[in-house]
Amino acid sequence: MRIFLALPLLLSTSLALPLPNPEHKTIPGNVSELIWGGKESPLGMFPFQASLSIKKSTGYMYCGGTLLTKRHILTAAHCITGFRKGSMAMLGITDRLNPYGSPWAQVMDIESVNIHPRYRHGNDFPNDIGIITLVADVNITNYVRPIQIKADDDDLATKGNGWITGFGMYKFINGRYLTSRDLLWAIVPIINWERCREIWDSITLGDIVLSDKQMCAGAKGKGIGKGDSGGPIFVMRTSGTYQIGLTSFLVSTEEDWLHQDDYPSVFTRVAKYCDYIAENTQHEFVCE
Repeated sequence: MRIFLALPLLLSTSLALPLPNPEHKTIPGNVSELIWGGKESPLGMFPFQASLSIKKSTGYMYCGGTLLTKRHILTAAHCITGFRKGSMAMLGITDRLNPYGSPWAQVMDIESVNIHPRYRHGNDFPNDIGIITLVADVNITNYVRPIQIKADDDDLATKGNGWITGFGMYKFINGRYLTSRDLLWAIVPIINWERCREIWDSITLGDIVLSDKQMCAGAKGKGIGKGDSGGPIFVMRTSGTYQIGLTSFLVSTEEDWLHQDDYPSVFTRVAKYCDYIAENTQHEFVCE
């Protein structure tokens, strides 16, 4: 079985940014309408969420990310490979087609990107993590605010439930899938790592072997979809909101996206990269 990155949406360079049209794509089979258990997010509910428009040689790709500091955003390495000037990040929004509809929107050009030096585009996408540097600092408000990461995440990332957010695929209608203009959220169970590793080993005949720097989550009818790459999975505690992973990849068969309890999606486990994050934010961000 092939894997499928939770790929950002690719459109022609002729489309103006940051206002792309929702993508529609035909898929095989007769799949009934499905909403990924997602709900629309009120403005300010997830102030760390970023919507990224990454310019590449073939067009623009759209990914998620999380604000780390006034000037840095965390995302997936596969989102920012081939980065070119003209890319931008949008924060303080819930409607990616109308970012300026939010009075608290902040749209920033991206100055540079850093891809983890050991990232490899291959079967299991190890070290799928990268950091974006903006051209200027954002203003920290109730609607634009950094995420937190715990260095010791064993109590957070190995059991219980996680929250996922994104602007990616959210619905099948008449054999077609739609991507969301609105920021959606859902709560999904974290899948036991050993079980997830066995599942991926089985369905790929050993081609994908997950490492302890990856984690899994998903439920029947709930989970990540195409366009959610780089976005967070996080937990909420009385002491704060903590990111535990970022969206990396899922299975390639569309029908199996409906069954992420049996075919869990894979996330980069961010606590394993605290040193990398600190170094590449000039220690402006330090895991707790």
